[in-house]
Amino acid sequence: MKNKKHLAFLGAIALFVIVLASGVYTQEDLRRNGQQVILATMPVDPRDILRGDYVDLAYEIGRGEQAVAFAKSLPASQPVYALLTFGADNRVTSYAFTTTKPSGGVYIRGEAVVQEYQNYVEEKNGQSVYRTEKQGTINYPQIEQYFVPEGKGWAIDRIGRLNSGKKLEVKIAIDGGRAQILELLIDGQPVNFDTIESENPWIDEPAKPEPVVSDSTDA
Repeated sequence: MKNKKHLAFLGAIALFVIVLASGVYTQEDLRRNGQQVILATMPVDPRDILRGDYVDLAYEIGRGEQAVAFAKSLPASQPVYALLTFGADNRVTSYAFTTTKPSGGVYIRGEAVVQEYQNYVEEKNGQSVYRTEKQGTINYPQIEQYFVPEGKGWAIDRIGRLNSGKKLEVKIAIDGGRAQILELLIDGQPVNFDTIESENPWIDEPAKPEPVVSDSTDA
């Protein structure tokens, strides 16, 4: 009986190791053999410090007008696929969406999120009139977060905003709908985190000394 329990325990450990090794192999295979393309990001809100040292990334293929319109055309939330077209420099130049898994080409699997809400229109005969409207976005959980060295995330967040004057892109590997971020690019160049100062805006700035006012009077 003890031998059976011992074998079952060893079998459980072996299964865990196999599953873990399989996941690592799958990710490494994607990095090495996936099609590499460069995808532009969109501005996002600052991240929450409690969520760790990574930056939140948004993309035109998820939050742009074309993506929003496609998501709103769907009856409900569901998986979708963004079929990408890219130029000689591997930068994505255009894309199309479908709910059917493509049989070829380079594409990313995403999740269309469709929600309905009541939008206030007017007051009529003493009653509030509402209109049912839809919101839609396409999420790509595989490539929407990127871990960075401790304290570097806030600087990357600022660069990713609309008024930063810089262009934030990501180089990603894609294979069969799976995607993985390889590196961040700023104005076309890989980010060198050694040149980015660490910062934590939640720490209060040191108080500035009050100016000294002289009480001296003329003799």
